[in-house]
Amino acid sequence: MRVLIVDDDGRCTEVLRNRLAAEQVVVDVVHDAVEGFRLAAAGRYDVLIIDVVLPGTREHELANDLRRHGIHTPVMIVSGVGDERVQAEALDLGADDYLTKPFSFLVLVARLRALARRHQVNPMPDIVVAAGLTLNVPQRQVFRGRTAIALTRRESGLLELLMRHVDEIVTKDQIRVAVWNALSTNENVVEVYISYLRRKIDVPFHRRTIETVRGVGYRLRSRP
Repeated sequence: MRVLIVDDDGRCTEVLRNRLAAEQVVVDVVHDAVEGFRLAAAGRYDVLIIDVVLPGTREHELANDLRRHGIHTPVMIVSGVGDERVQAEALDLGADDYLTKPFSFLVLVARLRALARRHQVNPMPDIVVAAGLTLNVPQRQVFRGRTAIALTRRESGLLELLMRHVDEIVTKDQIRVAVWNALSTNENVVEVYISYLRRKIDVPFHRRTIETVRGVGYRLRSRP
């Protein structure tokens, strides 16, 4: 199991890191919300442990931001605040669990394992079929019907995101996080890659499956 801890309390996080490591848990630690968001967006973790209040953020803001940008890694809030209204707000805004300090380490590990198991119950399939396209994600092979289409790694990642959200609007922020792992990526880069993708999966086949939703993002339509 791989866990990211986002907490500004260096002493406590170091103790927690060492104890989790003894349980064969791989742990990364960051101390601010910006770096926490960047690493969480890379999608390499089974569970995120987030302190309820971080420097430069409002309560629960990081968990809420992750959900708004389509990042669904389980989030456990760990906090010294035991108020039930605060706990309810955290869960409503995107957290999956809430543990109040001081807590039992045994219970923490059990809850982490439960969250990781729940997240793996319905793993994303390696083969995605949508809008007349078939994508083999691990091999980056794309077909429209029986015709193979060569895509770069970025193009494949962008197409996978659109296909997994077929007929849904995918925002430019979601694309920048999922494909480039950074909100700092220029929006023009997203537009350029959408253009590349259209030239490969639509234009040669006289299709118009990728729709621009002005001011928001893009949508892959199942019925062009």
